[in-house]
Amino acid sequence: MNPNIDGERFKTTMPQKLKVPESYNLLSSIHSWILPDVQPVPEMTSGGTFSRSFTINGTRVPLKIQQCESGEPLEIECTTKEISKRDITRKMTRTLNLKLPLEDALETMSNDPVLDSISEKVSIVRPYLADTVFEGLLKSIIQQQISYRAANVITKRIVIGLGTGISDESYHQFPSASTIVSAGVDMLRSFGIGYKTDYVFDLCIMIEKGELDPESLMGLQYDEVHEILVPIRGIGDWTIQALSIAGLGDYSTFPYGDLAIQNILGKLYQAGRRYSKKEVIEFAEAKGEQGPLILYLLMCADALGFIANRP
Repeated sequence: MNPNIDGERFKTTMPQKLKVPESYNLLSSIHSWILPDVQPVPEMTSGGTFSRSFTINGTRVPLKIQQCESGEPLEIECTTKEISKRDITRKMTRTLNLKLPLEDALETMSNDPVLDSISEKVSIVRPYLADTVFEGLLKSIIQQQISYRAANVITKRIVIGLGTGISDESYHQFPSASTIVSAGVDMLRSFGIGYKTDYVFDLCIMIEKGELDPESLMGLQYDEVHEILVPIRGIGDWTIQALSIAGLGDYSTFPYGDLAIQNILGKLYQAGRRYSKKEVIEFAEAKGEQGPLILYLLMCADALGFIANRP
């Protein structure tokens, strides 16, 4: 590869290769959070490929990513010549969390007899992040108090109704705050968000007015993010914690009150009796600094069918 890649541009006939961690599996990592049968959200997976329109340097960039086998480099195809290889590589390395070290979390899991076999299976996964903090925040609000599947169904309606299909609908994008404001609150309500419609619409108006810049939250400590977001109507601890892991890549916290993780831990340790939020926090604290990340990996393992019912 030419080491001077700033001026190089992607061509669909010559996909760029991106190295990944040993055993990393692209589609398993995506399907840990993106349901294969509820798409586009705006992610799409089909025939071993993953595609969507990403935001890079303020530009909407349609990308198709393929991987032949676990651990092999990714092949990234782009249909625009306006973005450099370096910028796309940087964006995908962050979004796919390819540099996140999992060794300590996996070792901690392997020292637990209940989690030992799961740790090896889930080692193929790296946390997948939302394209933008804005997207991550809106999805976290939509997910409040409903199942993840229901939230994905609603997100699909929004993407189809307000997003833009690119290149014969092969790529989709999440709508911007300005698109949502322009569509109006009644259109937004028609997607089935319910009482959270006002939360989402008001948030988008704040962003349009310049009263909040979600992207500026990237890199801040959890307490700083919490201080900025918690005064906003419709945003509480659970939403900020969900945003932290799925939009900011901060694994120092976790949405401990989430019913899914309570059910997973209950299945693993208490013969199906659901953990309380307090018990989830105690479990994470007992695992040390890796606790929140281990909870994330357990969510991924459950989504991928790696957790069997225990007697």
